[in-house]
Amino acid sequence: MTLLALGGMLTGMVLGIRFRVYILIPFLFVGSVVGIVLGLARANDLIQTILWILAGLVPLQLGYLCSSLVASNISDGLEERSEGPTPGYTAQRRLPGLAE
Repeated sequence: MTLLALGGMLTGMVLGIRFRVYILIPFLFVGSVVGIVLGLARANDLIQTILWILAGLVPLQLGYLCSSLVASNISDGLEERSEGPTPGYTAQRRLPGLAE
């Protein structure tokens, strides 16, 4: 179950960096269908099948959320950096060891 959670988290992180939120819906659907099929194939009871599905889908969503927040913070930082200094601000760079 830990491997399933780690795989879901990593998949969600890749999806969060690369795609918009609309890609998450098909992955949740496919993950649910795969969980149901595997639960039926292994002859698990309903509760155990639901737990396996949740163990795959919740980390997928958390990974997507975390990586999309990180990606948005990185892009905000790049936008601030590209704007340059504020208008009216003049910075003079002084080199050490040089007289004025």
